[in-house]
Amino acid sequence: MLPTRLSELIAAGYRQPVPAGVDLESALLARARLLQSLPQARRTRCRRDALLLELIAHYRRGQRQLWAPVLLEVMAPALCQRLQGYLPLRPAMDLDDIAQQLVVELLNAALAIPLPADGQWTERRLLNRATKRIGRWLAREARRQKHQLPPLSDSGEEEVREPWD
Repeated sequence: MLPTRLSELIAAGYRQPVPAGVDLESALLARARLLQSLPQARRTRCRRDALLLELIAHYRRGQRQLWAPVLLEVMAPALCQRLQGYLPLRPAMDLDDIAQQLVVELLNAALAIPLPADGQWTERRLLNRATKRIGRWLAREARRQKHQLPPLSDSGEEEVREPWD
């Protein structure tokens, strides 16, 4: 069974086995150092951007299973805040589906966005790319639902509803 809550997704990432061929000792030391600096980094944008820049560099080097949970933990407050702005498109998807897709889009954005040398606005760039993709995904789903028949109720009659209800 897949975890559904954002916190469960992050915790599940930490439980994943370390991939073969990874210098485990240096990777775990770097990961511990970055996690230790996380509380201070949450206070200022510059520290957070510098931490994210370093995390993305580790993530892009190919040790994604090791660094994805750390990246998600750093981004968790911002992800939760953005997630509150979305409405589920029932019956096809609920807020947990949107949260899972937001995690996927954030990790894809970490691989794809261009990063400046100074790392300025890294968090904002990641979030903007991920939320833009989520918005497009939800718009496609709403358009798709408009062309479908409404679901049947328990009595066998069609329910009248809008696609965004």
